[in-house]
Amino acid sequence: MFSSVRQRGKVRTELQGIWFCKLMVFLVFVAVFSVLLLSFAEPIYRDVEVTLLTPFGTPMVGARVLVRKPDGSQLVAVADTSGKVLVPQVSGGVVDVVVLSWRGMSINFVAKNVTGGVVIVENIGKLAIVVADINGFYLENALVKIKGDNFTLLDLTDASGRFVADLPEGAYYVEVTRKQWKTSGQVPVKHSETTIAQFILNFITVAGYDLSPEDAIGYTIFSTFSTIILYIIKVEYSHYRKRRIQIRSPGAQKKDNPCECVSSL
Repeated sequence: MFSSVRQRGKVRTELQGIWFCKLMVFLVFVAVFSVLLLSFAEPIYRDVEVTLLTPFGTPMVGARVLVRKPDGSQLVAVADTSGKVLVPQVSGGVVDVVVLSWRGMSINFVAKNVTGGVVIVENIGKLAIVVADINGFYLENALVKIKGDNFTLLDLTDASGRFVADLPEGAYYVEVTRKQWKTSGQVPVKHSETTIAQFILNFITVAGYDLSPEDAIGYTIFSTFSTIILYIIKVEYSHYRKRRIQIRSPGAQKKDNPCECVSSL
């Protein structure tokens, strides 16, 4: 009896082993067939549209971009007025994007495995230049020159005395000029941050004229003395007029009195 039970258990174990081997063979066959099917299947192609923005949301209009496709091919494109770049017929719909330059500035930012949508170019910061005179009044139309490694920006300050530019991270030489007055300095710009730099021009605006502090002091002294002298002249002239009137008054009264003329005859 016990021997028959052992035989049945042995047969069941052998059957389970056979079914397990068959299952493994079937799974291996399915895996190999799937790999072969994928290798012979045509790849999926689709267009990839990328929008390039600075960390401050500014569309990178006119940015020059290098796009690398999965098949190893490359193309150079320029972002449109919305900062968009369209890459047609990409195998798998994944590309690497290299932002080469923007507004004449070298950017060299790399974004890998891009499937589309918004790409934030993170190595860009914002520089705000504020120009004022020594009294702290903001100056409009001051010329601002920003020098980078291979580019120079030139522009004028607005009515609030400001000039703002998005720049790649780095150190920049800034020169501010208005008429004959000039100042300069080195300003660092950090990625994804706003740097505010104030430049003071050594002059004062008096009565619509830009004067150095020395000239302004001289102008103030001259204006004060001129006012005093004019006041003295005015007072003296008034006294002179009064004396003239007093001298002429008695003769005029005698001439106008007829009684005095008859008695004298």
